[in-house]
Amino acid sequence: MPHYLFDTNIGKVVLSWQDDQLKGVALATRGLHITKSKTPTWVKDIAKKIRQHLQGKYCDFDDLPLDLSSFTEFQKMVYRGCQDIGVGETLSYGELAKVIGRPRAARAVGTALKKNLFPIVIPCHRVLAAGRKLGGFSAPGSTCTKYRLLQIEKAKVANVDEEIVRWDEGVKMLGKKDKKLKNAMQKIGTFHLEKSSAHSLFESLAMSIVFQQLATAAARAIWRRFCELFPRNIPTPKQVMRCDEETLRGAGLSRNKMLAIRDLAQKTLQGDIINDDAKLTAMTDAEIIESLTQVRGIGRWTVQMLLIFYLRRLDVFPEDDYGIRKGFAILYDLAELPTPKEMRNAAQEWQPYRSIASWYLWRLTD
Repeated sequence: MPHYLFDTNIGKVVLSWQDDQLKGVALATRGLHITKSKTPTWVKDIAKKIRQHLQGKYCDFDDLPLDLSSFTEFQKMVYRGCQDIGVGETLSYGELAKVIGRPRAARAVGTALKKNLFPIVIPCHRVLAAGRKLGGFSAPGSTCTKYRLLQIEKAKVANVDEEIVRWDEGVKMLGKKDKKLKNAMQKIGTFHLEKSSAHSLFESLAMSIVFQQLATAAARAIWRRFCELFPRNIPTPKQVMRCDEETLRGAGLSRNKMLAIRDLAQKTLQGDIINDDAKLTAMTDAEIIESLTQVRGIGRWTVQMLLIFYLRRLDVFPEDDYGIRKGFAILYDLAELPTPKEMRNAAQEWQPYRSIASWYLWRLTD
């Protein structure tokens, strides 16, 4: 099936079509393979309308030749109801269920919207959870993308997660300070940190140790086998110390990684490092780095990753990271990778949102 990829204010969008019907609209994800093909004028016209809409020049998408043949009659009712929600307006799942004549089907409405193959043009982002909360959004960027779309359309949303608001403020500030970074952010799309799957600081650090210097697939397999050693697949310091070395090695851990995880568990139980998120919140980045780097196998970079992805701090800059340095060179068209010192000096302009800038530099290397 042919595809047409184009840039918008919220990142790349892909249109797919067959014959004279649009088969899908997708916010592009990394690694997408686009087959080159001649793009018909009508597809380019749709792309132009989407681009204009996302620039605040609102367009009507009701007359697009969407292929809805794979959907149930109920799903089609939901999508038609969605299309009737005007720009700047929103409905809750329950309200949309009433509009389509199925007042008890709020949950089914949500399920139908998750299967929407035409985001933006079938505006499922205009459907909110009860109490005008954002609710879910299945496109890349999740609720951050939903929030961005509603902002573009000047819709009012209550009870937005404070974290999403801070991310949005950070992206806007970075865009004002650095034109090249702004252009890169627009092409890459909405900033969004995935939630860590770890249940504690200990688990997050143990995962980091396992993943060090391994291909992702291999590391995931070892981590899964390691977690399966413990009740509910959740490792704790006490449980790790109760495991003998042979059992831990049997999960696929190298001797060095096994010793590092046991050292982490022992120091956690002794109170040498804190395993309490509330207490960690009160500590500075420097204090956390100093505390955790005393553990065998944990260096400054590992703790910086924890600060960004587990503690979700917004002003961390891992200047020694190869991906960050490479992304920086791409952004500023440098012939050679910058030194960590050069990176630190340049990144001062990005404070207090250097974690967001780092995320975009990583994306530039994909």
